[in-house]
Amino acid sequence: MNGTISSTYRYLIIGAGIAGLTAVRAIRERDPSGSILLVSEEDRVPYKRTKISKYLARGFERDDFAMESGEWYQENHIDLAVGETVLSVDPGLHRAHLPAVGEVRWEKLVFANGSLAILPPGMELGRAVAVVRTASDVERLRQAVMPMKRILVAGGGVLGVEVAEQLTALGKAVVLAGRRAHLLGTHLNEEVSGMLENLLRENGVELLLNAPVTAIDIGRSRRGEVSVATPRGTTRADMAVFCIGVRPNIGLARSAGLATGQGIQVDANLRTSHPDIYAAGDVAEHPGGFVSFLWHAAELQGQIAGANAAGDLITHDLRPFRLKCEVFGNYFFSMSPPTVSEGIKVVRGLDGSRYRALFYRDGRLCGAVMVNDKERAKSYVKAVREGWHADELDERLPLLESTSQP
Repeated sequence: MNGTISSTYRYLIIGAGIAGLTAVRAIRERDPSGSILLVSEEDRVPYKRTKISKYLARGFERDDFAMESGEWYQENHIDLAVGETVLSVDPGLHRAHLPAVGEVRWEKLVFANGSLAILPPGMELGRAVAVVRTASDVERLRQAVMPMKRILVAGGGVLGVEVAEQLTALGKAVVLAGRRAHLLGTHLNEEVSGMLENLLRENGVELLLNAPVTAIDIGRSRRGEVSVATPRGTTRADMAVFCIGVRPNIGLARSAGLATGQGIQVDANLRTSHPDIYAAGDVAEHPGGFVSFLWHAAELQGQIAGANAAGDLITHDLRPFRLKCEVFGNYFFSMSPPTVSEGIKVVRGLDGSRYRALFYRDGRLCGAVMVNDKERAKSYVKAVREGWHADELDERLPLLESTSQP
C-alpha cells in the first residue's frame, strides 16, 4: 500500500511488528502532526505474528491478522512502506537509504526490526528445509507439505510444539526433536513438561528429546526425502522444519556504528548509543544483556521507545511477562519460574484438569506455572508482578486441592 514517500520525516520506524506499530501509536498520541515513515520488509500490512503458527492447518487470508487496517494509516497520516528494505543508516547525517525510495532524512529513529530465525550452520532454506517466522513462511510451508507424509520439526519451544500440532491437524506424521530433556524446559517445571509431552504423544506426535539436530542430508530423489541426524540416531522425513530459536536482527545497526552485543544495546529509556536512535522488541538488548523475545514485552517496549522519541522520558522497568502455549485443547502458562531452587517454596495445586505450581521467595510469589486455567491468566500475571502473599493468592485465585513442598 505504498503511496508517495517523502524524503524527510520527523520519525523513521524500521520494522513493522508489534514493537514498530506500538511505537507509531505512541508517537502519534503525543505528536499529532509529526511526519512518520514505518518501513516493513514483509509483503503485507503489520499483522499479529503470534497468530500465524496457530493457523498453519486452517490457512489464512493475506490481511486476516492485520493489527490495523490500511485506512488507519491514512487517517493517522502515517506513511507505510511495505516490502521495502532499509539498506543503510547514517546516524551522523540522520539519513537512511531505501532501494525503492532513495535517501530519507529523519530526526528520530526507532529500530524495531525484530529477529531472524536460526538455522544450524551449513543448512539453507529450500525444498526440504523450512523455518516459521513470517506469514509468508507459513504460507509456503502449508503448500509445500500438502503432498508430504512425514515431517520432522526441530525445536522444543512454543513454536516447535505449535507447528507440530498444526502439521498433525493436516494429517501428517510428525516427529518433534528437542535439544533439551523436556519440552519448554526453560519455562515449565518437569511435571508440566511431562503433561505437555504426554499430550503430544497421545495425539500422535513422536518425540525425540535430548536430540539436537546435528546434520541433515537432502536426498536427490524426486520425492526429496531428508535424513536428519541427532544424538539419538537418524530419522527420515519428507521435510525438516526448524523452530530452534531466533537471534536479534542487528546487522543494519551494527553497520551504522551503534553499540551492539547480542542485540542493539539500549539504556533504561531504550535509547541506543546515539541520542536520537531508540530500539525496541526482539532487537533490543537491555542493561545486563537481557533480550526479551516475548510479544507482550515487545509491545511495551515499542510504546516506551515511541513515547521517548516524541519527547517523553519513560523508564523501562523490565517487568516480567507470561509465556503461553495452546495445543490440542490445553493451555500451558509460564511466568518467571525460578532457575534455582535455593530459598524457594513451591506450592502445587490440582483441581480436575487445572494444575499450577506457585513459587514463593520470602513469602511472596515470584513465579508461576499453570495448566488449563486460561480464564484467570491475567490474574496470575498480576499476582506475580505484585508479589502476592500465599494467603492472598489462595483467597483470590483458589484451587480446590493443593499440596505444598518446601
